[in-house]
Amino acid sequence: PCHPVVRGNKALVRKKLSISKEKIILFSFGRQPLKEYKDYLKVVEELKGEYEIKYVILRSDHKWNQKELPKFLDLRMEAAPTEKIYEYLHVADVHLIPKSPTDSVVVSSTAFQCLGALTPIVVPNTKHFELLEKEIVKYNNRKELKEAIIKLILDEDFRKDVLNSAEKYVNNNSSEKVAELFIKLFRDI
Repeated sequence: PCHPVVRGNKALVRKKLSISKEKIILFSFGRQPLKEYKDYLKVVEELKGEYEIKYVILRSDHKWNQKELPKFLDLRMEAAPTEKIYEYLHVADVHLIPKSPTDSVVVSSTAFQCLGALTPIVVPNTKHFELLEKEIVKYNNRKELKEAIIKLILDEDFRKDVLNSAEKYVNNNSSEKVAELFIKLFRDI
């Protein structure tokens, strides 16, 4: 099931979290292995020459050497509850979810947790996201990743289509609807 749709005020929350209102904000959170951020960091490095861009990463561990961080990276250390994560999602222009390929049967709980923030999500085309189609933007390589971010920044119609699909998916797969399906299933048994 999906966390419900929660709308936020980008300008107000950016001020609260001390995040520039002029910059394009990319956001990730979690404790993924650092290597999973490699493509994101390289693409942001390429984009920073063309766009006022900041990549905000929220982590609950301290595995990165903060002295070696690029200037475009805003690394924040906090084990944030869902409400706080949603505040960060509401300030972001794009949510990047790092995941390595796997042959296992998996889903991304992060995607289902975050779709309801209605911030476009960009993900690698891995098994974690095979249940999602138009609700997120998938890429196969670094070139496609860069193109996806640029398209979400510049193409308002594309952005709206992704967010409309995400909202529809969240509403159709809410915890209430999933619970109703289970109740019906148990009653039918």
